[in-house]
Amino acid sequence: MKITDVKLQVLRHEVPKGTIAADFGGYGGGTEMAVLRLLTDEGLEGNTFVGSFNVGGRLLFEPIIAYLKPAIMGMDIADREWLWSRVFTRLGQMAHRYKMPTVPWSMVDGALWDLAGKAAGMPIYQMLGAQRRKVLAYASSPYHKDIARYVEEGIEYQRRGFKAYKIHPGEGDPKRLKDIARRVRDAVGDDMALMIDSSQLLTFQDALSVGRVLDELHYYWFEDAIRYTDMDGLIELSRRLDTPIAATDHGDFRFYEAVEYVERKAIRILRSDSPKMGITGLKKLCILCEA
Repeated sequence: MKITDVKLQVLRHEVPKGTIAADFGGYGGGTEMAVLRLLTDEGLEGNTFVGSFNVGGRLLFEPIIAYLKPAIMGMDIADREWLWSRVFTRLGQMAHRYKMPTVPWSMVDGALWDLAGKAAGMPIYQMLGAQRRKVLAYASSPYHKDIARYVEEGIEYQRRGFKAYKIHPGEGDPKRLKDIARRVRDAVGDDMALMIDSSQLLTFQDALSVGRVLDELHYYWFEDAIRYTDMDGLIELSRRLDTPIAATDHGDFRFYEAVEYVERKAIRILRSDSPKMGITGLKKLCILCEA
């Protein structure tokens, strides 16, 4: 089955007031996204979303049409590894040659997996091996200037049935982070898993100080405690703290960058997602971590 056309169906998405994303998340308003459409000579169509409701996808539209579309026209829908090698490896270097971010590739990769699943008549999770059939979701906060908003939000998410809540303090003030961590834990009790993402805003010493408080409060992970490029600092934090160090959703932290972190035991939780690494890249990363 060959790809015959690549189209983007652009749409504007409104986040209405009265939803938790708008009222607590601060994401009210409109963003432009798109549905990626990979058309084939056998009538099947592969789809994925381009962009997200809070960021949009306009910056991804041109790379998909200008660089990736010519590369995959006439390609067999099963040639996902061929495309991976053209983007990521030294033999391909498409991302380097065109200064193209890898996120547009991940959108195309997701649509190729969608096509493969439709052709096989099974969902993607089964094609990947069906290790599990459900996973827990956690709620994630935006930045709130008022600390009380984190408390209100944590309680509200808990009421809605979420079993975990991740906090984005949004500032590099260790006293503020400790206060938020304590107040939210007091509000939701011990049954809700809590995580903090300090967005790489802390120094090593401040991260160590905050981490010791998170140890006392039994936080589930401490994400992006310091700059993700400070591997020695991350190794030392992982050695000194009980709370697992997690990294990172930074756009430049991809498959090959993650390998060294695993090899050097810099972190205990490796974060990534299919919009950044594609399903192909994420599968490779999961296999690496499992090994």
